[in-house]
Amino acid sequence: MSAAAEEQLPTGWVKRESKSRPGFSYYLHEETKTTQWEKPTTAKPPTAKRKYAASDTTKVRASHILAKHAGSRRPSSWREPNITRSLEEAKEIIRRKLTESRMLEKHKDHTQICVLH
Repeated sequence: MSAAAEEQLPTGWVKRESKSRPGFSYYLHEETKTTQWEKPTTAKPPTAKRKYAASDTTKVRASHILAKHAGSRRPSSWREPNITRSLEEAKEIIRRKLTESRMLEKHKDHTQICVLH
C-alpha cells in the first residue's frame, strides 16, 4: 500500500503532530474538535457516552474553584507569578465566587470550605 493511500482519512479528519509527545500523531475532527490517537475509520467521530441521564437527580455534578495562597505548595500560577494572599483571603475569594454563582443559596451545607495545600 502506498504512503498516500495510508494517509487518506475520512471526511472532516486531519492528522496532526503531537506537541506533548514528539514523534506521535493524533487525529482531529475539524468540525467537532474531537481528537483521538487511533486512525479514524468513519467520517463521524465517536460520541461521548453520558454516565447519567440528564433527569437523574440522585447524582451530583461537582466543579471546583481554586484560590491559591502564599502557603500553597506552589504559590504561583499562569495568572499570578507571585501569590501573596493569606489563607483567609483565599477562602474569602472562594466564598465570594460561590455566592456569585448562587451555589451557597442552592446548597445549604456549605459550612466547610476545603483548602488543599
